[in-house]
Order: sequence, then C-alpha cells, then structure tokens
Amino acid sequence: MALSRLQYVTVVAGFSALSAWYGFMFGKESARKELADKVSDLKATIQKLESHDNA
Repeated sequence: MALSRLQYVTVVAGFSALSAWYGFMFGKESARKELADKVSDLKATIQKLESHDNA
C-alpha cells in the first residue's frame, strides 16, 4: 500500500503538530513546577526573616 504525496504530507504534518503539542505541554508543566518551587523557597525565606526580626 503506497501513500500518495498528499497522504504522506498529511501524516507528517499531523505527527509534527502532535509532537509540538506534547513538547509544549511538557515544557509548560516543567516551568510551572519550577516556578512553584521558587515561590515555596521565597515564602520560606520570608518566614525565616520575619521570625528572625521578631526574635
């Protein structure tokens, strides 16, 4: 079964779009986790500074 050029281009474009979407979603989730970690670290630092100032 040979694919026509149009079918081939359609399959390749679909695979490319799917790969790009998965890459975008993975990158977005990774960035969200990294930002959440930084926010947690910043909150902990602020709490330490505030408790140190009150002592």
